[in-house]
Amino acid sequence: MGSDLIGAVRTTRRQPWLWVLGCGLIVSAILLVTLRANLGFFLDDWALIFYREDSPTDWLLPHHEHIIVLPAAIYKLSLATFGMNAFPLHLVAVTLFLVSVTLLFLWLRPLVGEPSSALGCLILLFLGAGAEDLLWAFQMGFFGSAAGGLGAMLLIRRNTTAADVWACVLLIVALLFSSLAIPFVAGAATQILLRDRQPGRPSGRHHYWVFLVPAAVFAAWWLGWGHLAESGMSVHNAVADPLYALSALAYSGAVSTGLFPIHRLDSSYIWAVPGLVLLAFLALAVRRRGKLPPELLVALVAAFAFWLLTGLNLIPGRGFHTSRYQYPDVIFALMILGGAFAGLRPGRRATGWIIALVAASLAVNLFVLIYAYHHTYRDYAERDLISLTTFDLARDTVDPDFKVGVSTDDQTYVDASSYFAATGKYGSPGLSERQVERASAEHRDRLDQLLALALGARPLPARTVKRPEPQKCGPSRLTGRLPRPRSSRAGGSGSARPDRTGSGSGVSAREPPRRLRGRPPAGRPVT
Repeated sequence: MGSDLIGAVRTTRRQPWLWVLGCGLIVSAILLVTLRANLGFFLDDWALIFYREDSPTDWLLPHHEHIIVLPAAIYKLSLATFGMNAFPLHLVAVTLFLVSVTLLFLWLRPLVGEPSSALGCLILLFLGAGAEDLLWAFQMGFFGSAAGGLGAMLLIRRNTTAADVWACVLLIVALLFSSLAIPFVAGAATQILLRDRQPGRPSGRHHYWVFLVPAAVFAAWWLGWGHLAESGMSVHNAVADPLYALSALAYSGAVSTGLFPIHRLDSSYIWAVPGLVLLAFLALAVRRRGKLPPELLVALVAAFAFWLLTGLNLIPGRGFHTSRYQYPDVIFALMILGGAFAGLRPGRRATGWIIALVAASLAVNLFVLIYAYHHTYRDYAERDLISLTTFDLARDTVDPDFKVGVSTDDQTYVDASSYFAATGKYGSPGLSERQVERASAEHRDRLDQLLALALGARPLPARTVKRPEPQKCGPSRLTGRLPRPRSSRAGGSGSARPDRTGSGSGVSAREPPRRLRGRPPAGRPVT
């Protein structure tokens, strides 16, 4: 046992940066699993849960412009096995994330060595600027595409036919996760073209099929299903696309160093100026070295393929500063740096400066990650589950076409019939009585408001209301069945506020105006 301990110490001394990365992977896994354990489904998760139920061909339908065949299949498998529980999907997402970071390290290590590679990957492991990716199960699509793309590019490095076959397979897998694979296919194509044109390579051994087959798979999907998605492409976007790409380059550098704005995001293209400066710096570095490292060209092609395609499809919510884009942005930024400084190793003093910079970046990104969890994503999850709890409480009376909003702006809806169809198979995601009591006052008020609408609560004509005995109105205990709503007395000016779960503000149900008495307002809900 003593010899094993001595051997471990010696190994640590020989390869300390591998241990640093390993510890970073473990700590990141523990942190992300702990945070995600308190997050259920939210936002785009519901599209995979409620609206892809007919057949496996539904998995081929685009999500916006993305191909998400494998995420859709993974969601259905998890739902069928574990029910309406998001935690197994979070575990899949975290695993794919850690695999992608490990593969990025393996890509960078031959270029700039273990210290720089490990330190760069530490930033990615705790990327608070990319909290949307790190905390959301749905973003397994990005992780799967990055892992597949990086794995394919590592295999292409081996320069063997067998490795190229597996690289082709991984690129197809990456494409089935999300359209983020397209930049990696572009990078792999550049890698193949550069490799196959090297002097001394036998003629007729061009392995262009490595990237052409995945491209054909994507084209077939687009012709069959992908073209059905709405596109944000426009002439305006095409004209502004270079500015978008340069801004994304600059912002990725700011995120990597922890110098990005935290509270107020600046989405203006003024970021293109530092982006242009960074490009000039890269050009100067290449000129001083007297050659263009092939890994730099591969990284630039992949990065600008991503940024130009994203900018071309720009709509609100897809700015270069958007949280979910920072994970791929930092991957490409690190690949660019690795390519630009390929073959160079920092000295002890330079390594010290890199450590200080990474430590500062980690401090900022960790703060943003925890803040985003508490103030954004936990709120998203609770708000959506509060909304869907309406269906459970009003199950006996709710109209099948009644809808509740499940997005940040209530522009995406879930209808009662789809909800009950899915929950009949997988169980309900709705909150329990205790969970509702622990929810924020704002969300409990929202539940009251939605319940009033779901129950069809509305004023009745004065002459049809029997004068009730005076009684005290107030909150009632939350149960599976709703009590009979209280009514305002006929001929009065009072109002009833059915506060089942809220903070007391409730939703008012006032007597109809005199001109409406004698005929009930047709289906008009309380507001």
